[in-house]
Amino acid sequence: MSWIVALLTWLTLFGVMSYLFFLSQIIIHACSHFALTGNPSWDRWIGSLLSIFNFHSFDGWRTLHMLHHQYTNEQGKDPAAPREGQRLPAYLFTALLGMARFTSTPFYHRHTRRGKRLLHICGSSGRLRRTGLLIAHSWEMYVGVVLFFGAALVCWAWLGPLKMFSLFGVWLAPWIVGQLLMADFNFRTHDGCPTRTSQRPYSGQDTQSFYDGVWHVINIVTLGFYRHREHHVDPKLCLWFGNFPHLPHKKAADKSLGDNRTKERE
Repeated sequence: MSWIVALLTWLTLFGVMSYLFFLSQIIIHACSHFALTGNPSWDRWIGSLLSIFNFHSFDGWRTLHMLHHQYTNEQGKDPAAPREGQRLPAYLFTALLGMARFTSTPFYHRHTRRGKRLLHICGSSGRLRRTGLLIAHSWEMYVGVVLFFGAALVCWAWLGPLKMFSLFGVWLAPWIVGQLLMADFNFRTHDGCPTRTSQRPYSGQDTQSFYDGVWHVINIVTLGFYRHREHHVDPKLCLWFGNFPHLPHKKAADKSLGDNRTKERE
C-alpha cells in the first residue's frame, strides 16, 4: 500500500506543478504587456524571475509575442502561427522549436531590436567576449539551466541517484506539460482565423475566445486566459480578476466582444 500512496502523492504533485508552470506562462504573458502590476519595471522583474524556471529569456519571449500581436496568423511573420495545413498534434510538439528557429530568420533580425542586437553580438570580435554577450542576452535561460542541474547534483549527492529523478518529475516534466498547454492554447485560439492585417477596421477576428460549459471553469483557473479575443482587441486585458488595471478598457472590450458573440450565435 505504501507504494500506492507514494504514487498518488507523486501524481498529485506532478499535476499541481504542471498547472503552476502553465500559470507561470500566463503571468509572463501579462508581464510582457506590462499589465500585471501596471509598472513596467516590476513586470519585467517578475517576468524575468518566472522565465528562469521556464528556461527562456523574458525579453526574448516578449519580442516574439509583440510580433504575434502585430502580424497575427501571418506565415513567416507571426512566430506562433501554425504552418499551413498543420494539425494540432504536430503543432504541439514543434511550436517551441519553431519559435526558437524564428529568431534566426532575416525577418526577425530586420524587424526587432533584439534581433538586430543579436546580429551585432554575433559579429563581435573575440570568442570570449561574444560568449559573454550571448549569455547576457538571454541570462534567465542560462541561470535556469544552471539552477536545474545544480539542484540535480545536490539531490544526487544527498538523496542518491534515484531520488534525483524526482526533480525531473516536479520541474522538467511539468515544464514540458506547461509548454504543451501553451501550444494547445495558441492553436485553439487562432486556428482557422484570418490574419490581423486583413481586418479593416480591426475587429479581433484573428483569434477566438471560449466561454461556455467547461471553458467557464477553465477560465476561472487560468484567470480568464481563454477570453483571448478580448485580449487582442485591447492587449492590456490579460488577467480577469478583481485587481484589474484600466477598467474602462475592460468594459469597452466586454461590450465589443459581447456584440460579436451575439452575431455569432445568430
